[in-house]
Amino acid sequence: MGIRVALALGLVLGMSLRAAAASECTPASLRRAFAEDRPAPLGRVADIPAPVLEAFWHVYGDSDPGRRIADPNQPFQSTDLVQQDLPWRRLITAAASPHAAFLLYEKGGRAKTRHLFLACLADGAAVGAYSALRSPTGYDAATLAAALRDGCLVSPPREHALPSDAKRCPPLPAPALP
Repeated sequence: MGIRVALALGLVLGMSLRAAAASECTPASLRRAFAEDRPAPLGRVADIPAPVLEAFWHVYGDSDPGRRIADPNQPFQSTDLVQQDLPWRRLITAAASPHAAFLLYEKGGRAKTRHLFLACLADGAAVGAYSALRSPTGYDAATLAAALRDGCLVSPPREHALPSDAKRCPPLPAPALP
């Protein structure tokens, strides 16, 4: 009887550890997921998995009650001079795998800025989210890796930098001119 209890406890504990590992959301797990899964870029907001958008709007929905993101190359409210009923954000690119997803987007207002939102996924649900303090210029391995450096991801996500961020995520050196 003791062996059965020990086996049952071991089975439950093993399942719990696997569930915890599946829901782990750290900068390292995001880097690993993007490196191993190599998700293909998504070109439209409609292609982004619903759990990723739900996590995004959970964080940023209060600042944008309309909860709209324009597709790439579509009009959006790029300045603080409101002229039309346009979304305040525009997708640049996105990618999603079973383990992680990201949205690289522009946000209008006083200054047009670029942002990177990342979500960890497990069992079809978002289990954590980060934003990058330095957003890449595009979706390629080198620029994405620079944005995912330790200290450069913050959770909970935000679309603004704090003075203390310069110490935790120093700027990259400028590329050498030819």
